[in-house]
Amino acid sequence: MNRFVLRDVALFTIAVAWTRTVRADPPLAPAGPSSELEAILQESVVNTPTAASAAASTAPAVTSTISSEDLRRYGIRSLAEAINFLSVGMVSQESLIGGRQQVGARGVMLLNNSQVLVLLNGHVMNDQHQAAASFLELGSLPIELIDHIEVMLGPGSVLYGGNAMLGVISVVTKRASQYAGARALTEWSFVPAAGARVQDAGLASRHALGGGLRFELAGVPAELTVQAQYTQNRLPTIEYGPPERTRRLDSALTSPNATARLVLGNLDATLYVSESTRDESPRFDVPTRTDGPLGPPRLDSKERRANLDLVYRQRLATRVALRGRLFGDVTRSDQTLLSYDGVYSCPQQLLAGCSTTTIILTPSAGVELQATYDWTVDGTTSTMIGVTGVSRHLVAAINSMGVMPGDTLANDLYLDKVEYGAAAYLQ
Repeated sequence: MNRFVLRDVALFTIAVAWTRTVRADPPLAPAGPSSELEAILQESVVNTPTAASAAASTAPAVTSTISSEDLRRYGIRSLAEAINFLSVGMVSQESLIGGRQQVGARGVMLLNNSQVLVLLNGHVMNDQHQAAASFLELGSLPIELIDHIEVMLGPGSVLYGGNAMLGVISVVTKRASQYAGARALTEWSFVPAAGARVQDAGLASRHALGGGLRFELAGVPAELTVQAQYTQNRLPTIEYGPPERTRRLDSALTSPNATARLVLGNLDATLYVSESTRDESPRFDVPTRTDGPLGPPRLDSKERRANLDLVYRQRLATRVALRGRLFGDVTRSDQTLLSYDGVYSCPQQLLAGCSTTTIILTPSAGVELQATYDWTVDGTTSTMIGVTGVSRHLVAAINSMGVMPGDTLANDLYLDKVEYGAAAYLQ
């Protein structure tokens, strides 16, 4: 399916390019000066995701912008849906293993979205594990708070560095001037139990409270935008498999999260916190017992994260601008798999089955200083120089406990690693 979508996009791009070539062909143009409309049609227009280092003329790929009006008009409820229905060339789908959202292009999709850079108000949401995948899911971000989404299809590493090989997804939230007042909403959807193999109905709900406020703090104009929401999604429970080995498949997801943006003079701060808890039947294509000493097999997971980004901009002169940035992230993933087929999913000594717990913790922090000199005052020609430094900490542990009395704890993995990085750049 992805191949056909990309093929259609390529044909559309070729058609547009051919049409513009015909319009610009001198023999077909009437003599004399071109009309204002013809001049507009022949003008080169390039849109690129917002970044301090990105200029429209240097965009190396096709880009598209999804506005808040587009999200409202088409009933988009998640970032993954927006990418699928309103972007150009980039697609998202649920992975077969783990059920996480993954996004890709040109036939390439990686489970941890390590080659698609995801930004929230310029803050990188990718990490060493599933952070970007969780951010794409339904209920992970208040959709009413989004001002626009900029999607760049193609290699963006020249402008953005790591994680941007397949493209860039930049989400920009609204300011208080665009989201004034208080707002509350509740949504419910119901999926009836239809069919012989459907045991229970599905139910989804979303509740949100937020708004925007404009005020002054110590004589400085300020804008604060906040929205918190709580979502629940219980899929219908179904039975599948042959009569002698019928299995139940069910999944329930809860996700509280909040987003806040404060603009205070030259300071722009964004805070995002979320937690998603998933309880479901294992999806692995291996023989699985339907019951055991600790009940039916389960796959329980919890993803928690907090992201903070502080940006301060100051213009020293008409041509000189400074930018300072502090950023920090904390993500934690806890997953517990209860299985009774030890040959497939447990250490060798736990053949009767085990409960395996995986914990991944990834805190990080960094700072960036940047100076820009505008040679032409209008922003078309400028020189930028900057330095950045970051510290990343990775803690990972996998432990298995047998389900039978007397089984011991098996430590499969423990990793504790700290990395430091720094760079200077000139553009």
